[in-house]
Amino acid sequence: MDLADKLNLSVNHLKRIESVNDRNNISLMTIYKISIILGVRIDKFFEE
Repeated sequence: MDLADKLNLSVNHLKRIESVNDRNNISLMTIYKISIILGVRIDKFFEE
């Protein structure tokens, strides 16, 4: 099972989330789910 399946998202939607030019369409809940699946604290996604 890939990440898109685990998140219940289409592959195209996940690609848009990963795109540098189109990051405005991601919910906090999706970021949270990604952090759980990857085993990473959610605050790590916001570090610069």
